[in-house]
Amino acid sequence: RKRPYNRRKNAEERKKERKKERETEMGLSNILVGLLNFITFLLSWLIIGAGIWLGKQPHTECYSFLRSPLITLGIFILLVSMAGFFGAIYRISLLMWIYLIITCILIILLFIFTVLAFVVTNKNVGNAVGNKGYGDYKLGDYSTWLRRRVEKDSNWRLIRSCLIEARLCDHLHDAAHLSPAQACSFSSYNNT
Repeated sequence: RKRPYNRRKNAEERKKERKKERETEMGLSNILVGLLNFITFLLSWLIIGAGIWLGKQPHTECYSFLRSPLITLGIFILLVSMAGFFGAIYRISLLMWIYLIITCILIILLFIFTVLAFVVTNKNVGNAVGNKGYGDYKLGDYSTWLRRRVEKDSNWRLIRSCLIEARLCDHLHDAAHLSPAQACSFSSYNNT
């Protein structure tokens, strides 16, 4: 009579050992996911900080254009990383599912953005200008969608102010040996 009990006891002990091994393996992966999300959590604060820093800079169109998207992106990454962190560390499956779904959506959106970036901008657009080390770019060489966005007056004013604010004129003057008038005479006409 003792034998069946021993067999049952051994089987139960083996099940417990297997369960403990699985928990150890899962615990290691959960710790890794939690650690990665904690790093992402810290990086999200850097993104939010950059957005706040842009808000404290002298009020310009370029900074105002970037401030809100940076802060929004930082808060979104912060929330997603918190869901992944708490879901992994405390083994909350609902948070892990939310984290997984949002991460998959972000990967798909990143893929779509990359494809659209290649479609909108043609990498062979610039024509070499002598041995100057830069290309001659004309708006007419780009996709119709991008041309329409740049040619729209409100968009062009923002782009022009950002180029001037970035002191592109000075860089063009130095690199291309253009006169300051040539380097800074941005025009949205004639596809140039």
